[in-house]
Amino acid sequence: MNGAQAKNIFWVPTLDATIGVGTTFYGTIVTGRDATAKTGAVINGRILAGATLAGTIALDTNTVNVPAP
Repeated sequence: MNGAQAKNIFWVPTLDATIGVGTTFYGTIVTGRDATAKTGAVINGRILAGATLAGTIALDTNTVNVPAP
């Protein structure tokens, strides 16, 4: 909306985040611990995990489109 681009949107959940089955997600997600993308989710952005605790990123047949700088 209003010219926003995925590379400029940040989601910062306190602990864990899950992107649902078949979801199209836009932006950079920075989790405190774990990030999970369920089957078929499309991520238009970045996934960063473990900002506050040791974390993991779990992907299941997903597409991740990292935006140009």
